Amino acid sequence: MREAMRVKLRYASEYGQPFFALEAHLAEQARLGQEAAIPKPQQEWIILVESVDDARTIEELLRRFETSAKIEVFPAGGQLSVASLAQHLRRAGKKNVAAIVTPISDAKYQQEQLEELNASGAELIVLREPLEDWLGNYVPADYHNATVMLSNRNGKMARRYARNTKLDQLLTATPSFSAVIDKLEARPRS
Repeated sequence: MREAMRVKLRYASEYGQPFFALEAHLAEQARLGQEAAIPKPQQEWIILVESVDDARTIEELLRRFETSAKIEVFPAGGQLSVASLAQHLRRAGKKNVAAIVTPISDAKYQQEQLEELNASGAELIVLREPLEDWLGNYVPADYHNATVMLSNRNGKMARRYARNTKLDQLLTATPSFSAVIDKLEARPRS
């Protein structure tokens, strides 16, 4: 939008004309072999997780990807709050909402939460195990053995796993997470 305004103002000041069609500017840019002057808008995503510790872990994991999207990882305040928060965000006009949910011990509540999340239109990443165990499945065995005796206070182990997980295996084994990464137009950092 800024580039469009700059082009229009420049044309008005140089030629004294109050109107300039942007199509003419874009055609000129194409003729010169340059990229279009109007940049693609940055995607904005909100990824909902259950707790503050989970938010730190997912942020750590996402740092290992390159993306131009603006991502906010937001703790919902518990397993049962994720669905209602996703619905609220979608009603408030947020288009790009994803939710990472882990198993709830009560199968009835689990099903209700998943139905609410599906109804909200949020992208779902449903894990069959807690976040730490999910990530721990994809760390090298020697790393796992070396860190098993370290402190796990405040989700530290999950963040260690997020920094050391094998991304290719994680993406292959978790199609729903891989689909969100694709929508973020992200790729693993070299």
